[in-house]
Amino acid sequence: MAPVDSQEGESGGQLTPSDTPTSPTPAEGGKDAATSPDPPAAPAAPTESLTPSLKEPPVVPMLAEARKCNLEQFVNRFSPEEGGYAIEYLESGVQLGGEMATEVTRRRLSKVKGYEDRNANEYRARRFDGGLSNRTWIRAVRIQSPTVLKTLADITNYNWGTEPPTFMRPFGQLIHFHPKIKARLEELRKAKAAKGETKGGLPSTSPGADGPDELNLEHLERYVSFVESKILPPATQFQDASSSNVEKRRVRFEDMHYLFQPGDLVYVPLSTFEKRWDRKLPKDTVYQKIWRIENFRPHLGDLDLAMHGYLTDKNRAMINAHFVDHDGSNYKLVSLSFDIDYFDGEKDIRTLTMYPIRFAADSEKLLSESRELGSKFTQCISQRHVSYKAWTLVSDGLGRHANENAKGSPVTSPDFIDGDVIIDFQESFNAQPRWKFAHYGLVSSKWSSDVTISRDKFPILLWDGPSRTELKYEWPNAVVCDDDIDYIDATAFQKKDPYGTVGLDEPRPEDLVLLPRRLCGYGLRERKFIYLDVDKAKVGREKIDAFSYLQIDAGNNEMIRCLLEDHFATKQARKMAQRDIPGQDPIPGKGRSLVFLLHGPPGVGKTATVEAVALEYEKPLFSITSGDLGSTPDAVESSLTEIFHLANVWDCVLLLDEADVFLEEREKSNLKRNAVVSVFLRVLEYYSGVLFLTTNRPGQLDEAIKSRVHCALLYRTLDLDQTLKVFRTNIQQLKLIQSRLDQAAADTGQPPRQRIQPDEPGILAFAEKHWGTHDSDERGRWNGRQIRNAFVSAAALARREKTSAGDQAVVVLTERHFQRIAKTVTSFDRHMAYTRRQLDSERAHTRFDRSDDYTALDDLAAPPGGGSTSRHRRSSSRQRAAAPSSLHLTPTRSTTPRHSYSQIAAAPPSSPPYYLAHAPQAAAPLNFQPAQPSFTGTFPYPLQLATLHSPTPPAGDNGPTQQQLQQQMQLLQQQQHILQQRQQTQQQQGQAQQQQAQQHQQPQQQQQFPGLFQQSSTASMAGSETSLAGVSLGMSGGGDVF
Repeated sequence: MAPVDSQEGESGGQLTPSDTPTSPTPAEGGKDAATSPDPPAAPAAPTESLTPSLKEPPVVPMLAEARKCNLEQFVNRFSPEEGGYAIEYLESGVQLGGEMATEVTRRRLSKVKGYEDRNANEYRARRFDGGLSNRTWIRAVRIQSPTVLKTLADITNYNWGTEPPTFMRPFGQLIHFHPKIKARLEELRKAKAAKGETKGGLPSTSPGADGPDELNLEHLERYVSFVESKILPPATQFQDASSSNVEKRRVRFEDMHYLFQPGDLVYVPLSTFEKRWDRKLPKDTVYQKIWRIENFRPHLGDLDLAMHGYLTDKNRAMINAHFVDHDGSNYKLVSLSFDIDYFDGEKDIRTLTMYPIRFAADSEKLLSESRELGSKFTQCISQRHVSYKAWTLVSDGLGRHANENAKGSPVTSPDFIDGDVIIDFQESFNAQPRWKFAHYGLVSSKWSSDVTISRDKFPILLWDGPSRTELKYEWPNAVVCDDDIDYIDATAFQKKDPYGTVGLDEPRPEDLVLLPRRLCGYGLRERKFIYLDVDKAKVGREKIDAFSYLQIDAGNNEMIRCLLEDHFATKQARKMAQRDIPGQDPIPGKGRSLVFLLHGPPGVGKTATVEAVALEYEKPLFSITSGDLGSTPDAVESSLTEIFHLANVWDCVLLLDEADVFLEEREKSNLKRNAVVSVFLRVLEYYSGVLFLTTNRPGQLDEAIKSRVHCALLYRTLDLDQTLKVFRTNIQQLKLIQSRLDQAAADTGQPPRQRIQPDEPGILAFAEKHWGTHDSDERGRWNGRQIRNAFVSAAALARREKTSAGDQAVVVLTERHFQRIAKTVTSFDRHMAYTRRQLDSERAHTRFDRSDDYTALDDLAAPPGGGSTSRHRRSSSRQRAAAPSSLHLTPTRSTTPRHSYSQIAAAPPSSPPYYLAHAPQAAAPLNFQPAQPSFTGTFPYPLQLATLHSPTPPAGDNGPTQQQLQQQMQLLQQQQHILQQRQQTQQQQGQAQQQQAQQHQQPQQQQQFPGLFQQSSTASMAGSETSLAGVSLGMSGGGDVF
């Protein structure tokens, strides 16, 4: 009988050179048969194929032992007793290739059926150790004990058949079910102890000790001992990754099952995704680095080759792993399969497609950083509104390119984002369906159990002896090609999976490292969906009192706050209510918006007001322009519908800047523009959020917008107090910038930038002087935006002066620097005025876009409840023109006050008292002395104010200046000239067109020239056939005359 690995109790011995079987082996003589040019000698081949001489297998007693074999011993028996071991295992190393080649040659020469055309060279040329020598490992285990097989079948719930199965490395079934088999052994021991039998598995001295129960216990004890001493140690060899020994980081292909355990975290290098997508990726590519193993699934090739550890390059092992992502509603698992190509010998673990995170360099640092990024990912999802200042991502973290749109080409270059973004996976997937993964959940959730046992091409042969003269019997070699351990591991992992198909509202703390670095969001300034790096996202922002920096009228400030707070409170109540709460409009879904119209000259704080609202109420600011909406009705409707939807979902403050482009007055001759305006007005009706419309051309707005706007607010030019406050704000901001620069230099160790110190008293003195100089002349007058620009330019100029002089001392920003900037600005304003022959305000008035002198009438009215007025806009040193007594105020209605301005005409002596009022409260009456008019004519409304006089004029009001009266006369003449030209053009048209124009002329003039013209029978312009008079003007927040 061949030598066996005899063991006492739990210990086992190793074969020594003296234990070698008498039959020749490939390793005899100390030479590897894989490198031998000729196969070993064999007996003369018979003329016909050998046929076994026995019809039934010989019966031999089963020993509770484990027999160690080389390849020849494992597939051949030279006596019946060699098959009488409970366990047989194949252990080989560098000599396996030679053993396989020798066995093929012997069977072919011996005429064993099935080996006639087998070629030994394919085995001989293969290297199985990667160049290593003197190392062996267990490659296969054959269990022949019926007791062990029955116990294994009971526990695994699988019938292993009638033939002794051969389990291949990595012995997944044996390792997985070993705890249960060991528990069964303990039960048998306890049962034996309860019967008074000898403990410990030693032979009993009592009669009948060799009965079935005793033998079963011995076989099971020997199996457990064998697994714990031979199978389990290699399975735990990769659990400790702390060793710096490179040899400890090497793995064989057959041992990767030990390396990758279900539930382990693994690191995936960038090269894996480069190979997957077949393209080179930048080293700083943001991708999914950490995954969790679901299961490891080896791929086996030809059965006989697989049995002996020989796999071709076409065979791979497959690893199923997952990370955690957000699908727009919940956190779910995203699974992916990774392949590892077969390799010979051993390989450095860090060169694999993926490897356990514990083997990664700086693994603790990597886990810590990933955990922080995962926590930040959840914050971005919950907060939604974040800041971002970095480049966008062009791939989704798995190497897949983002797309411009649902049908667009891949994005190949990133965009730089510096502003607010909205993190919303659901809306991103709606707009970009390709961004969403096709499957969420475990890949293995759809698997089924499948144990595969096949007969190998190396059957077990019983010979008459080592010379192989006579073939006695042949057993099929039942090889377990698929032991179903991948399904078993996947099922066990799936039972522990808390995500399932529905997902979780929040990821588990241990899964934070699995969250991606890729965020799906929307750039509010860029107005498109983008991929973002979670590391560059900034969650939360510094709380500032934005309205304290805003210099607008107190009445406007209070009105905006009041309406916004009520709107947000109502919207929150609707959201929290369990039943639908109707709006003021009985039509469902209609009239729930809050629309503001901010109008006034440029640079007076209209856009800044909206930005302050967004900061104050912590709402995203969604700013759009006409270019974002398109130019056709269909494009406008589609864009507006999408933008209104997104703004409502994200609870944004929506800003439509320069709204006059889409809300310009409709005309019969421009059907396309009419359609665009109509679409805008209709879609606006069903918007339920906050919308700010800004314009510096209110005179061009369509009259229908008035009923869509909840509050229209006039923004006047900056007065002296507001101008000084804007200067002070910019001075403080300049100091803050310098402080942050100093702090940044200290953090980085870089030399600080040259410090700049503003001379606050001098700068404020310049501001007051500059405002007073240009109060009556807008050429050179600064608005808020120009003041900010002046600070930037003046600071750069001051630094340049110091640098040129070689002086590194503190830079002092003085009044002199602002004077140089003011000179440049004033020169440009004068050049523009000279070129156009008009000031900007005059140009706007001539075109009926805006009347900047609108505030003159409002100044005459006392503000309700006190508070500041715009009276101090005028310098106290200005000369006032004497009010002529030839023109008087005539009311259109002398009874019930109305919120409109009355026309001006020559007044008869019986004119009643006139009243000035600031809606809705009336002021004290002013009695105007009637006089006979010495000049017949009417003037636009600012001039009309100059014509009224009173025995007791309001305190501090000396009336308009002579210059203002002259400007109004010039303006009136220009308006008269425009009307004459229009009449001449109409008369030259055909009869049908002339009739249509005459019907349309009256309402068209009233819409295009509000507040300027009204038919008057008592006044006419000298030399003109057209009678002019003032028309009633609507107002928001200003004074009224009744």
